[in-house]
Amino acid sequence: MDRGVNPGQIAIATAFDAVAAGISTFAMGNLAHRIPARLLGALGFTFLAMAVFGLGIGGMMFMQNFIWADYFGRAHLGAIRGIVLPITLVIGGSGAPIAGYMYDWTGSYDEIWWVGVGIMSAAAVLAATIRAPARGAKGTLSARSGGVG
Repeated sequence: MDRGVNPGQIAIATAFDAVAAGISTFAMGNLAHRIPARLLGALGFTFLAMAVFGLGIGGMMFMQNFIWADYFGRAHLGAIRGIVLPITLVIGGSGAPIAGYMYDWTGSYDEIWWVGVGIMSAAAVLAATIRAPARGAKGTLSARSGGVG
């Protein structure tokens, strides 16, 4: 609304984000059996960097759990989520106030927008290039990779 956009259009766009997130979740789930999970994760971050928020966030919601289970095993998924979720919530919850402070300071959202694009782009590169931890003889993570086994 700061840029003169009609509130009704903002409401429609917000609803479209939710629909796109649902579609993206199903699409990522179907693609996860054909395309490496790390590349799908990179795609999710790329969508976020390109401001296609619904597709990006929907894909990332699915891919987080899929990648964690694929890399570290389902037995460890609860522990991983228990550590990562609070961090994710704090970082995600701090975004709007930080953007507001930047707007108050600079009179524009442009700077913080580009910071966000840079973070999501870096995350996409990391997701695309990261390798799965080494597995031991029984398919568990090896001690060398920092896991159990």
